[in-house]
Amino acid sequence: MVQANRSSRKAERYAEAALDLIRKRGGSTGVTLREVSKRLGFAHTNAYNYFTDFQDLLWATLRIALVDYSVAIIEGMHAELRPAAYVERLFANYVGYGSKDPGAYRFISSDPLDPEQIPDDIIHAVIDLKTFFVDVVAMVCGDAVSRSEVENIASIIISYLDGEALALINGRSLPGEDTASRAVENALQIVERMTAHVHDGITLAQVTPPAAYPVLSIEALTNQMGLIHIDTDNPNGGAE
Repeated sequence: MVQANRSSRKAERYAEAALDLIRKRGGSTGVTLREVSKRLGFAHTNAYNYFTDFQDLLWATLRIALVDYSVAIIEGMHAELRPAAYVERLFANYVGYGSKDPGAYRFISSDPLDPEQIPDDIIHAVIDLKTFFVDVVAMVCGDAVSRSEVENIASIIISYLDGEALALINGRSLPGEDTASRAVENALQIVERMTAHVHDGITLAQVTPPAAYPVLSIEALTNQMGLIHIDTDNPNGGAE
């Protein structure tokens, strides 16, 4: 990527326009550089002042999508909640994001990307998101559960919720079924059943609040990916 221009406002306008098209199309398949440029009223060759190729633009778009996703993931996760409600809210936000923003969800979670080419800052951002998820699960697992065990539990839950979210946005739910609520309840049961050997009958609802809840800093995530122009109160943005 053309590093000198990656954080310019015009470069981010390209990424915002691309994300807007991805949302409308239900994913990144079929979105082109010419189409993004046309949406902004620019010649498509203008994009090469900011990006080496279309894949570079998609990386920039993914950065913005990850910020939006992160804001949605922590919505309503307040310290006033009991630990069980805190983790339940995380699971609900996780599985519900696909229904709220299916195009962006597909782009983030299932559209093809070359793992060999993913920029380091995006990898670190994804690791930070995963770490936050693990920290929240660890909060209700108890001190007797090792970090490696918690990471395994969290990985299982993430894989399960991803599958349910994709089934939901692809219309694979039974008529009248509340797939999202069922998925969240099942995820909570996974935690309880996989940690039952250390809780001595204590349910998630009885877990004592910690001194401090795990927090995901949107500002830190945004700065890490160099998105200095993103409004973290309204990360969706949109092409001007």
